[in-house]
Amino acid sequence: MHETPMQANKMLKRLSQMMDLAVKMEWVEANPVVGVDKYATTSEGYHSWDEGEIARFYKVHPLGSPAHICMTLMLYTGAAKSMR
Repeated sequence: MHETPMQANKMLKRLSQMMDLAVKMEWVEANPVVGVDKYATTSEGYHSWDEGEIARFYKVHPLGSPAHICMTLMLYTGAAKSMR
């Protein structure tokens, strides 16, 4: 899975969780995933929407729709990332 390092790291995490449970249930003596190195990854983070993208979203999702309500809550309750 070296072509998709983030997916490989997610799979490694899930395998480790599953093996931790197997140890807890006494199915195996030790977690063989412990000590396995993760792939190095780089990310530029998430894209923050600009005012135009937010306006387009509100044009598509009418007032009162679940999507409109969720977006409004995120924008006006401090859940949104803001520039300082």
